[in-house]
Amino acid sequence: MLLHSKLISSAGIILLAALATPATAGTLYKWTAEDDSVSFTDDPGRIPERYRSRVETIESGGLDAYPRYTPDDPDAVASYRARLAARLERLRESNAPEASRVAPAAAGGPLSETIIKVNESTSVRVPTTVSDEGPIVVEEVRVRRKGSLFTIHDTVVRQGDKVLMVVRPAQSHQAGPNDFIDERELFE
Repeated sequence: MLLHSKLISSAGIILLAALATPATAGTLYKWTAEDDSVSFTDDPGRIPERYRSRVETIESGGLDAYPRYTPDDPDAVASYRARLAARLERLRESNAPEASRVAPAAAGGPLSETIIKVNESTSVRVPTTVSDEGPIVVEEVRVRRKGSLFTIHDTVVRQGDKVLMVVRPAQSHQAGPNDFIDERELFE
């Protein structure tokens, strides 16, 4: 039993030493197909029969002598950084809040954000204004869409009589989160 254990551990050490060394030199085979795609292999048995007459043999060195060189062009780097800075500035300008979007919220009071947990895996942020309209109410309603026999559960977030948000489950027929859904269907 002891001899068997020593044999396994020495075989493991030899295997680890072989895997830890860099790749050794070997023969590579290269061929070009009719569509000008270039293929390589180190196993001559994997060369397709129709390309065996056009195979080029390459003797490779070990990876320890592989040159690692990345050319550095200071002009290209400076140009890229300038383009990136200009794009970043354009994005910041386009995403900056406009006065027309901020003004209605400020009219009702200071703008705040409420995080509402819809279910175990979903929570949404609802922008609200501090006002006397009452507390924020989250209710689940059962809705049947026009032309459908089935009902679905929607979550309606209200403050007073004002509907702040409607959260609907994703439907297989919807193209994505940008689909337009008429919220007036809830009140029919």
